[in-house]
Amino acid sequence: MDIKITFLNGNFEEEIYMDQPTGFISKGQEDKASHLKRFIYGFKQSFRSCYFRFHEAVNSFGLTMALEHHSVYVR
Repeated sequence: MDIKITFLNGNFEEEIYMDQPTGFISKGQEDKASHLKRFIYGFKQSFRSCYFRFHEAVNSFGLTMALEHHSVYVR
């Protein structure tokens, strides 16, 4: 599985806004923020959302998560 592609193709469940990066702030628009529609690699929300999408996909194949180890799925 290519993790970077997984993050770039994912969507957030909640609304997330990001301040303008230093050095890229437009004059006259200093107080504006960006509304993120897709993951950015390294956000805490990215890992959580990606895990839930993976968990739902694995469950759709009939696998269930082992109670002892949450990273192991059994059939």
